[in-house]
Amino acid sequence: MKNKINFKTLIKCLTLSFIITVGMIFITSLLLQYTSLKETKLIIINNIIMIISIFIPSMFLSLKIKEKGWLNGLLLGIFYYIIFLLFNIVFLKESIIILFAITKLLLAGLVGSIGGIIGINLK
Repeated sequence: MKNKINFKTLIKCLTLSFIITVGMIFITSLLLQYTSLKETKLIIINNIIMIISIFIPSMFLSLKIKEKGWLNGLLLGIFYYIIFLLFNIVFLKESIIILFAITKLLLAGLVGSIGGIIGINLK
């Protein structure tokens, strides 16, 4: 397994990322509907959802692959954000601010790397 990226495990962890994302978005929508939570907090909530949705699967990915946690986590974070960005462009037709997208991509990669580093050290 040396010097190879395990794409099958990466895809499984990416799927887990999006399952976590959908679940947390559903919970957020319920909170918006039934509590006094304001929509002005959505930017912060969306960032928290993205961080959790990358961090936890990055740890699992590193535990499963058992090497190069930072690299595998980085890849998971980058792929997650690119897929998320493409989804927004295709289905929501949102205009994308390049600087904002690059910043979020860097954040996604950083969070993935940190999750991978922590995951590799949990064994």
